Amino acid sequence: MKYAWFALLAAGCYHPSPLAGAPCAQGDVCPDPLICDRGVCVVERSDAGETPPDVAIDADQSCMCSGDTLTCGGASPVTCMLGCQTLSVGARCMEVDASNDVGITAAETLTSDVSVASGVSTFNTESGRISGALSRSSGQGVLDGIAFELRMTGTTPLGVWTFHRLTVMAPATLQFTGTRSAVFVVGTTVTIAGTISGPGGCSNQASCAGPGAGTGGSMIAATGCGAGGPGVADADVNDGGGGGGGGRGMGGVGGLGGSTLALGGASGAACIAPTLEPLVGGSGGGAGGPGVVTRCRGGGGGGALQITALEGISVSGTIRMTGAGGEGGRPDPAAVNGGAGCGGGGGGGILLEAPQVTLTATAALSVNGGGGGGGASYDVAGFAGADGTLTTTPAAGGLGGGTTAGAGGAGAAGTSAASAGVSNANGGGGGGAAGAIYVRTVANGFTTGGVVTPAAGTGALRTR
Repeated sequence: MKYAWFALLAAGCYHPSPLAGAPCAQGDVCPDPLICDRGVCVVERSDAGETPPDVAIDADQSCMCSGDTLTCGGASPVTCMLGCQTLSVGARCMEVDASNDVGITAAETLTSDVSVASGVSTFNTESGRISGALSRSSGQGVLDGIAFELRMTGTTPLGVWTFHRLTVMAPATLQFTGTRSAVFVVGTTVTIAGTISGPGGCSNQASCAGPGAGTGGSMIAATGCGAGGPGVADADVNDGGGGGGGGRGMGGVGGLGGSTLALGGASGAACIAPTLEPLVGGSGGGAGGPGVVTRCRGGGGGGALQITALEGISVSGTIRMTGAGGEGGRPDPAAVNGGAGCGGGGGGGILLEAPQVTLTATAALSVNGGGGGGGASYDVAGFAGADGTLTTTPAAGGLGGGTTAGAGGAGAAGTSAASAGVSNANGGGGGGAAGAIYVRTVANGFTTGGVVTPAAGTGALRTR
């Protein structure tokens, strides 16, 4: 809505004693008893979570719609990007109603463009701090020209950054730390030519999770909305592989270990909604049966990212929210019994919404699952599964160590589902499921190119 109100203000539509619905004066000032909400003088601040939202207080009573054109008093007509709405008390330009009940108020008031040309910038979803090439202090509110809010949508915790405009140039990388799902709200446009990265696995630790995702299992159980189950050992020192973490689909079951008593870990449940409401990441892969050694670590789930822009999103670079590969089983130094392989992490989620969303031929968006780790024999370690790929080729499961160990299952990618771990004396871990990619925009507003794996679902942009 801000495009219309700024134009009206410039045209001299503000009056010393406006009725509710008139634009705010410079500095977000309104005469008593009115207050400024999203650039408009209102009786009381609207509730972004209200259903239906109280849009009447946003309307200028002097305004009229003619198709998608808004005319207010003697001001020049303004074309409403998302359409013009006639109300009982006037008319207004429609605005984006963001998914997951994320507010857009700050996006309509910020004025500083943010551009990252190179280097790595780390976003902490718990504190709002940004470190590295881009810098922002910890804390909620507007700091260093960027707003941050800790938000709960239902039971899902979000870390929400708000920008006026955001540009990520190549070879710059934005990455995340923290357990909350990540949200970017942008008042104008987002351009991503570099990389946004929130996969499972970090600092050479496979079980680490992306933002809003589940951790891989080891001595404690895997976490996430559909965590892979742990493998089980039998009395004959055979071990089942860990189950793959769930995502949009199910993870792969862990391979059996020698007998029907050495069960593979259960496959992680399908638990990510196709529309990414709620906004959650992939689940961790389960640990393999340990034999007589320490369990390996399952792969962490890929993170969840929502980007909401009030004008447009263009991606020519990479957005990666893939699951990590599960570790291979560990050999026994005493040459008695090694462990089974661990499950791969499930892929996370990427939600893009704007009036125009463009993915160019060089774009790469992936929420593929990680491969399961191979089981070990008594003296040879299993190999780790591969991390989720940026292509439609599934992440390979790790090879088994020696002749008595099963290989890990492949992670899900493209149209391929996650594979089960291979059974042997010590089974391989199951592959991680793929997550979800979803695009909300207007009719004919989505231009797709490059590699998107798995394929994106689409839906209508919600407006209010």
